[in-house]
Amino acid sequence: MSAQLDAASAAHDRATAASDAPIAASVVTKASTAPPIKARHVKPTPRPLTWRCERCDKLIRGTGIGFGYVDLREASAAQQGRLRGPDGQALKAPWHIAHAKCAPDITKPLSAHTVAWCDKMTTIEALLTHMADLSRVPWFGGTDWGALVRTVLAETEFHEVETSERRAERSAARARRKAEGLPEGDPRHGTETGYLNWSCRCTECQIFWATQGRACRARVKTALTEANRIRADVDAGGLVELDTVMPMN
Repeated sequence: MSAQLDAASAAHDRATAASDAPIAASVVTKASTAPPIKARHVKPTPRPLTWRCERCDKLIRGTGIGFGYVDLREASAAQQGRLRGPDGQALKAPWHIAHAKCAPDITKPLSAHTVAWCDKMTTIEALLTHMADLSRVPWFGGTDWGALVRTVLAETEFHEVETSERRAERSAARARRKAEGLPEGDPRHGTETGYLNWSCRCTECQIFWATQGRACRARVKTALTEANRIRADVDAGGLVELDTVMPMN
């Protein structure tokens, strides 16, 4: 009897293995034919370029604030080989950078200059695209565009280093102020400057900050109460005077 049970069990195992084989093969086939998982590519943020006015030595920020410009007369002369230095060496027409308010004569009608606005060239890609557009005009080969690019890239690098150094200096200064604290009798005790900028937690500064917090919460509560009252009047079909919602001076 035991031999018969063992034979029946072995036959059942063989039948189960045979029935599971097609399923396992299909799973392997699907897994092998599935497309590989691609790593997500995050496009890096382009580094913004820094432009500095040659006339006032300040940064150019905003739309329509500044531009690079070149004298077309010098560019044409350089293209024809007539622009020479003191030693007779051939020169190229230089590009300059300025605020619109620092060089108002450049954008006047019938001006002998052409401009390239800085807000249109905020990244290296945009700078190269503008260079490709300018390269179609015949006088562009007589200008020293490379010097302009080198100047902008050097200014951008300097500004990034300067910004990081200033940020580190401000952090160190805040740490020193927090460690030293305000001296006794300083008029900044009990003020927002003392509590926030100097991280002073003396009794006078804490009382000031608590008073400011209570006043702020009271103003918010009053505004919410008034808004709920107006909403209730509107829901009830009542008329709300304009001066109640928007006080007239």
